[in-house]
Amino acid sequence: MEAVARLQADYTRLQARLDAMYLDKLDGRVNAEFFDRMAAEWRAEQDRLLRVVEKHQAANRSYLDQGVQLLELARRAPLLFARQTPREKRRLLDFVLSNCT
Repeated sequence: MEAVARLQADYTRLQARLDAMYLDKLDGRVNAEFFDRMAAEWRAEQDRLLRVVEKHQAANRSYLDQGVQLLELARRAPLLFARQTPREKRRLLDFVLSNCT
């Protein structure tokens, strides 16, 4: 969430620049060509930031979905284990205990 907050702060900072530069354009302190060039760069950067935020949010959803699936599997583990053949139980136990010291 820290990364998303930082990305949103960067987006807001760029928007403040665009707003300030627009006022400078209206007041004649910045010519239209410079404004258009810089506005295009900053808007492109804002678009990139939005895409990165979306990726973070999708990863968070995926992480939560996988967590729910893992908890559901853990809840059902005793029943699933009891239904397995002795050979399958042995394979699972060998896997679970493979790195024990």
